[in-house]
Amino acid sequence: MSDVLTFAESWTAYTTGTVNGGASNGPIFLARWTSTANGQWSIIADSIGQYAELTASGVSIFKTLRTHNAAYTVGFRVRIPTIAVTSLFTIYNNAQALGAVSINADGTVTLSGQSAGVSVIGTTNESIHAGKWYYFEVSISLTGTTNINVAMILKINGSQILSGNINTGVNNTNLTSRDTTLNRIGFAGVAHLRDIYVNIGASQFDGDITIRAIRPDGDLTSGWICSTGTTEYVLVNENFSDFDTTYVYQTATGSQAIWSWQDLPTFSGTIKGIQISIMARKDDEGSKSFEIVTGTTGTETASPEFFVGDDYIAYFHCQDNDPATGVPYTVSGFNAKPFGIKVIS
Repeated sequence: MSDVLTFAESWTAYTTGTVNGGASNGPIFLARWTSTANGQWSIIADSIGQYAELTASGVSIFKTLRTHNAAYTVGFRVRIPTIAVTSLFTIYNNAQALGAVSINADGTVTLSGQSAGVSVIGTTNESIHAGKWYYFEVSISLTGTTNINVAMILKINGSQILSGNINTGVNNTNLTSRDTTLNRIGFAGVAHLRDIYVNIGASQFDGDITIRAIRPDGDLTSGWICSTGTTEYVLVNENFSDFDTTYVYQTATGSQAIWSWQDLPTFSGTIKGIQISIMARKDDEGSKSFEIVTGTTGTETASPEFFVGDDYIAYFHCQDNDPATGVPYTVSGFNAKPFGIKVIS
């Protein structure tokens, strides 16, 4: 089975407080997500962890995915503080909306084949309650060219609530990519969000999940240059990235920094997938690239090559399966696995 996970967000990379315009959260957000619009939003901590609070109806956040695909499945935990008309989730081909989930004034949920309320596929009979957490999963798949047909499935708390399809009237030759694909997701307020996953393909449901963050806890290789001291992992395992305050670096092609990582916290269930995140930039002219590696030196497997720019960006490599076995990670197998980075050019 090939890997389908392509992005995940737990909001643990942020300090609590304001994001847009915040001294620390603003740069972190723009390193991990693509953009935000129309005002400020916040990261809030509770007894479970952290969540994002979109605080006004016009506030939006967007993530452009690495590839265009004809189908995606997206999951997210959501709480609507006050039931009102809300454009909650939209998926796009660049600027053209081709699937949306919105909340109505009575708490029912509508699926649309374009933006919220445009090319309506259907509306649920059941309503959500104000101030309560729900786990939404939506499958979106596109077919056709002139015109594009959008098929959607909505699950809430693991139960399929609504499905259907519609001819949108959108011609793929009028799209930026000129093909029948999707490549960008967006969330809008007022809403609280946590535990977001994006899988490639239709009906790739992971169910009601929790996303945990773990960090390096030991050096397995040496030779990278430290901004201070000689221990690499303590410079890159901060809860919230401090960018050029503490870091490791290397210019030699083929050089690897491999770290052991914290064990997963005790939990019941299965590992649906993992996402390895590296924050990186280059500090000189010319092309520089790296791979994210899994396993010990000499037996490691590598991600696609990432080419870095002058500013910090978070680079993500996702896996559904342990590359050494080809099947999903066991807890013990994951806890024993080292991960790191390798200079390619």
